[in-house]
Amino acid sequence: MNIKGVGSPPVNDIKSRENLQKTEKVDVDAGKNAAAPEKSGDSGDKVVLSSQAQNIRKVEQQLAKLPDVDNERVEKIKKALADGSYQINSRSVAEKLLNFEQDF
Repeated sequence: MNIKGVGSPPVNDIKSRENLQKTEKVDVDAGKNAAAPEKSGDSGDKVVLSSQAQNIRKVEQQLAKLPDVDNERVEKIKKALADGSYQINSRSVAEKLLNFEQDF
């Protein structure tokens, strides 16, 4: 019995990885081309990132350095849960759950 997709990542996931690898290669190549002087007779394609793309890349790198969890906020919530002062807005939670379900 052969079930499609079992044991291998979905096709879209494979395509995403391939595109990511191509993008990373282009970014690396672009950095090399920007730093190296032009060679005469070089017929290869060149990629030049706009200043906006360079700024976005810098922001992405800075965001990658930030922690995934705000430990200070977690501690505040833990304390509020422990002393019973944490307020839950059930209407807001329900609305967000419904919106989440509607997205699928």
